[in-house]
Amino acid sequence: MSKKYFLFFVLLLSIISSAVSFNFGTYDGIYFQGDYQSISYKFGYPKSELDFHSINNFEIFRILTGYDLAMNSFYVIPSYGVKLDEFYLYIPLTFSFREYKDDQVNESGRINIGIGGEVYLSELTLGILADYSFIYYYFDPAFGVSFPTVNTDEFLRTWLKLYLEYNFKDFNITLGYVSAVRWNPYFSGFLTKDNQIFFSVGFSLEDF
Repeated sequence: MSKKYFLFFVLLLSIISSAVSFNFGTYDGIYFQGDYQSISYKFGYPKSELDFHSINNFEIFRILTGYDLAMNSFYVIPSYGVKLDEFYLYIPLTFSFREYKDDQVNESGRINIGIGGEVYLSELTLGILADYSFIYYYFDPAFGVSFPTVNTDEFLRTWLKLYLEYNFKDFNITLGYVSAVRWNPYFSGFLTKDNQIFFSVGFSLEDF
């Protein structure tokens, strides 16, 4: 057991020592972030991620995979994007799964399709992401497997995320808003749920 802790400690030190920034906030928690060639990583709590990306002229292909300790969920997000000057447009497809150990029928995963974009104005970045849950997985303990379905009791199946990031020389600040939304044609407005205003701060470690 002591050997496992030692190896984990060595791995943790190597990740922290190669990180280029330290970040904390109300949305993604606390984490170290770094990159090596075409791989970026985020190591922290509750989320840790690996991001593989390939850039071909103005096209960007990405596969992001990660684990959320707070939600006990694993996710894989392949995406295709196009970057033209100050504009970046991308389409992510999210596969997320959770593990349950009780004897009730519970949601065990989702597949989301989204569309997002960013605008770069000098040190300022404006971003938006809309994400729609179109397939749900439910674990049936009687059969011990998860079944996909498009039917769900969840009324608001679209998530909207808006954010603004300002990059200084050695740190950055992000302010944003995320909520579940649905258009209601009866009063020509949006229904919202789980509204959250979030912020994050990142510090460069390259000068340390």
